[in-house]
Amino acid sequence: ISGNFNTGVDTVVYVSQINGFSNHDPVSLTNQASTLRFFKPFYGLIGSWVTLFTHNPYISILIINILFFIGLTFVSYLFFRRMSFDSVYSMVGSIWIATAYPMLKYGLALGTDISGWFFVTTVIVLGLYAFQKESLRYIFALSLVGFLGSLTKETGVLGLVFVGVYVLMQIGNWSYAKVGKWLAVLCVPFFGLQGLFLYMLHTVGAPNFLEWFKFNKVAYAEDYYK
Repeated sequence: ISGNFNTGVDTVVYVSQINGFSNHDPVSLTNQASTLRFFKPFYGLIGSWVTLFTHNPYISILIINILFFIGLTFVSYLFFRRMSFDSVYSMVGSIWIATAYPMLKYGLALGTDISGWFFVTTVIVLGLYAFQKESLRYIFALSLVGFLGSLTKETGVLGLVFVGVYVLMQIGNWSYAKVGKWLAVLCVPFFGLQGLFLYMLHTVGAPNFLEWFKFNKVAYAEDYYK
């Protein structure tokens, strides 16, 4: 079914999720692992749209990851530019990242890792723009991007952690009112959307992240402790 694609333990999960969305019944999935990842619906929803043209969920995941691959290469260039490297060094750096072994083997595998890398880097770049331009609009925008990242991969929110820690490090340089204002603009959109999303999951009877976490604690962590 999957041909020569680089598949991993999660591939079948997201293929099942895509099939669920394609059949307009994403919640009632027979695969428990797929159901427990319903709090990350991005690949299932977008993949179901792409599958209308590819007719193959495996190819759909690969196409999504290729788009994230291109996007990550571009935002990596912007990251280096924000770090004051000139255009030549920034281009070399972004090409270096794009052609790295982990990127080509795991980023383009039929998983979701590359989406997390993309959203982390994008949020950090927006954060650097925000700090350099003293703009809360960028902070608001990156909060929304971080929420979208949380719908793809857990690591997609780590860019928000970077921005939040940076703001907290300004205590002593900024007034408490300014620190509080920046943290509010960073946190309120993200947590507001998360709250709404979790409520929607609850109303349709779908599990959330905590249920997935508890499942993994029993299925994996407790055995590893032995």
